[in-house]
Amino acid sequence: MWNSYKVNKDFNVTQIYSLFESHFDSTYAFNGETHNFWECVYIKKGRISASGNERVFSLKEGNLIFHKPLELHKFSVENSEGAELFIFSFALEGNVSPHLKYNVFSLNTEQKKIIEEFTDYIKKENPSYLLAPQKETMYLNEGIKKPKYLPIVSLFIEMLILSLSQNKKTLLTDSSPNAATFTKAVNYMNNHISSHPSIEDIAAFCNISTTGLKRIFSKYAGLGIHKYFLKMKINAAIELLKDGHTISDTAFMLGFSNQGYFSYVFKRETGKQPSYYKK
Repeated sequence: MWNSYKVNKDFNVTQIYSLFESHFDSTYAFNGETHNFWECVYIKKGRISASGNERVFSLKEGNLIFHKPLELHKFSVENSEGAELFIFSFALEGNVSPHLKYNVFSLNTEQKKIIEEFTDYIKKENPSYLLAPQKETMYLNEGIKKPKYLPIVSLFIEMLILSLSQNKKTLLTDSSPNAATFTKAVNYMNNHISSHPSIEDIAAFCNISTTGLKRIFSKYAGLGIHKYFLKMKINAAIELLKDGHTISDTAFMLGFSNQGYFSYVFKRETGKQPSYYKK
C-alpha cells in the first residue's frame, strides 16, 4: 500500500517581465521607478545603495533585495570599480511571507549555488551573449522562443524564494545621516498621506534645509519631493480601492479636492482608471 503526501504550494511565479545581467559604472544612479510586479536585484560584484519606499540599504557582493509591487525603488553604485548586478522581475500568485517582502538577504552557499545554476541555464539557452559581450545582457531574447524556457526560469525563481524564506532576518540598513533623514521624511509623508504638507513642513520636521532635503530625495528616490508624495498617494489609493473603498471615498481619504480630479491624476500616473483596481 502506498502513502500519499499532499504538496502545498503557497505561491506560483506566473509572469516574467525582465531578466538580465549588467555592469554599472561607478557614477551610475538609477532614476527610480514603481511597477505592479516584483523585482529582485542580486549583487554579483561591487556595492550599491538601494532604497525601497522609506528603506535604505547598503548592499555588497552576495546580497539580494526584493522590491514588492508598487514599491518606489532606486539604486546607485557605491564603489569606484562599479557593480555587476543580476536583475529579474516577475509576478506571483498566492501568498508570500512578509519575511520576504520586508527584508534583504545575505546569501548562503546553497542560495549562491541556485543563482549560479540559474544564470548558467539562461546563458546556455541564450548563446548569442557569448558572441557579442556587452555591458548589459538580456536573457529574454532567444530563450523565450523555446517552450520550456520560461517554466524553468520560473522554477529557479520559486526555488530561490523557498530557500530564502528559511533565512534569518538580515539587517543591512544604511545608517548614514542622509539615509536616516530620508527614512524620517518618508515616514512623515506616510503619516500625512491625507493632507498636503509643504516641502518646508517636511524639511522643518527633519531639521534640515529644503535644499538639503531635495538633494537627499534626488539621491535616494530619484524623484522630486512633490512627485514622490504623489506616487505615495496613488499607491495608497490602489490599496484602498482593492480593499473595497469607493472611488469617491478614496479621493476624499487622500485629500483630493474632488473625485474627477482624483480620477484624472490616477489615470495620468498609472495609465488605468481607478475602477480597474476595484475589479
